[in-house]
Amino acid sequence: MKKVFSFALAAAVACALFAGCTTGGPAPSKNNNVEAEGALKTGLGVVTSTKATAEADGAEGSFAPTFTAAAVVVDENGTIVDCKLDVLQASVAFGADGQITTDTAAAMPTKQERGDDYGMKGASGIGKEWYEQADAFCSYAVGKTVDQLAAGADETGAPTDADLTAGCTIGVSDFIKAVAAAAENATVRGAQEGDTLALALLPDASGSASATADAAGTASVDVTFVAATQNAEGAFTSMFVDMTQTAATFDATGAITDDGSADVRSKYEKKEDYHMKGASAIGKEWYEQADAFCSYAVGKTMDQLAAGADETGKGTDADLTAGCTINVSNLMQAAAKAAGAEA
Repeated sequence: MKKVFSFALAAAVACALFAGCTTGGPAPSKNNNVEAEGALKTGLGVVTSTKATAEADGAEGSFAPTFTAAAVVVDENGTIVDCKLDVLQASVAFGADGQITTDTAAAMPTKQERGDDYGMKGASGIGKEWYEQADAFCSYAVGKTVDQLAAGADETGAPTDADLTAGCTIGVSDFIKAVAAAAENATVRGAQEGDTLALALLPDASGSASATADAAGTASVDVTFVAATQNAEGAFTSMFVDMTQTAATFDATGAITDDGSADVRSKYEKKEDYHMKGASAIGKEWYEQADAFCSYAVGKTMDQLAAGADETGKGTDADLTAGCTINVSNLMQAAAKAAGAEA
């Protein structure tokens, strides 16, 4: 019972720390806004960009990745039935001595979680915060295919359709890319009409390390993403998980030795290129094990899902370990965050 409580506690702490749980967008939407055709599909898309700056003239160096994530439910025709969006702008700083200066254990709230504290409203021509505009974009997306959605903005990502600009005037280029990626990889996973869709991002900068005389320093940010639908009883009806690992390296003078931009594909996007299969005791790649975790989650509440692993994140239920033997601690915590967002 201890492990169940620990994951629930993690979600509760996240809500206490992140303003978005109380001041951000509305509760996760329900996919009953359009008349869907055929079986519903759940998808998750991530767009990642990085920026690395060396220490110069007394200013700290930094590694600043940005992650734009979209969760969608689409029907068999590719019509968007539900949509959720969020963005994480992370940063890990280091000095001229090659020492990490950022508290890597500190919370890194997303734009949705920052809610009104993001401070966009005063500069907005329509008086809307970031989360309000992102939610307006999602509302605009419902009932449209990706092509129809993309037609609402110009080639620079500036909204042009009056129905969109009424609630969203920020650049939407990465929004469209993330939704398009989510719709493209969406598959039938059990979502039903009337389910609640949620999106959660779980960042982790603990892999960062200062430079030494013998080794380069590392500024890293890993993010676990979960898109999930739940029914009225709180059981997961579908889930899609992914993880992106980003990192830049620097030397003992704060100079960048690798800006981390070479390959920012997520683990799910890498598929066989992630090369886990050879080292896996069950001969499965990361994405295959991630999908097995998602299948295991269907039909379970968060407490029931958490009961399938111990406090370290090692699977203990035979139904889980048959297809997933990777450590699932981050997947569990991100799932708990998604489930807790409905409360």
